[in-house]
Amino acid sequence: MRERKSQLEDAVDLALLLGDSRTIDSVIAGVIKSTNSGDRQTDTDLAEVAEGIEPDVVYTFIDFLNTRGYITSPTGALTEQYEACVDLLIDARRVRKVLDVESEENDPPSFEFVCTLPSQDPAFEDYDPVDFGMQQITSRLLNLCRESEESLVLVSPYLEVSGMDWLFPGLEGALERGVDLILVSRELEQGEPNFRAIERLVSVAEECDGELTVYDYYQPRPDSDKPLYTLHSKVLLVDDDTAYLGSANFTKYGFSENLEIGVVLRGTEVNQLADLLSHVIKNNAVIV
Repeated sequence: MRERKSQLEDAVDLALLLGDSRTIDSVIAGVIKSTNSGDRQTDTDLAEVAEGIEPDVVYTFIDFLNTRGYITSPTGALTEQYEACVDLLIDARRVRKVLDVESEENDPPSFEFVCTLPSQDPAFEDYDPVDFGMQQITSRLLNLCRESEESLVLVSPYLEVSGMDWLFPGLEGALERGVDLILVSRELEQGEPNFRAIERLVSVAEECDGELTVYDYYQPRPDSDKPLYTLHSKVLLVDDDTAYLGSANFTKYGFSENLEIGVVLRGTEVNQLADLLSHVIKNNAVIV
């Protein structure tokens, strides 16, 4: 069991975990609405009333409250420590504003680590990514999607509906803003798990300003019709100058059940990765 942190330390960690002031404000509003309504006391209900916030962020917040001892109910009831939760969020908002000012005054770091901590692993039951100075992979990927202005390239050999649903709000929002999205995976035949994982995205892209292009990474074996399963990279490339690279597939296990580690890189060096991905797409992939 790790040593209990002070509320100020918790506020700093929560500010880093939630990522931006807008998200924190939405969670505050959702907490107030859910507790005032009497019967809305679970994380699912909080997700329903917190406007403009993805459900996975709510679940991350509830997990944080549980691991830090602010609530103890397995359902995530907030009424038992309502005032403490609101005070914590208000402190987190103050911290976030200070961090935002510092960020504007300083150049962003050239790299940052992110991770998924396994939810069922006893070794991590009292820990959050911020305990190790990191953000949750899904939260960081969503923020990267929101930051995109021109293009996104998503590469993963394995996709799942449950995994892609975590990123869907960010990817859909990017397409709606006119950001072009390239998705590279494998085994994208109709009915395959990877194809089912992107069907929802393909459907909404038809009504968006941005263009979605899906590539099936396929190379046949020299001695048979079976493909070479050489694609194993997991990447999200943003505007050719920012990139996430990590061990996690874009699946439920990669985003919540496994111990996964990744890194977000910024700078001109990302151009090298962009060139490599461009080569992969031009020489080894076919449009679905």
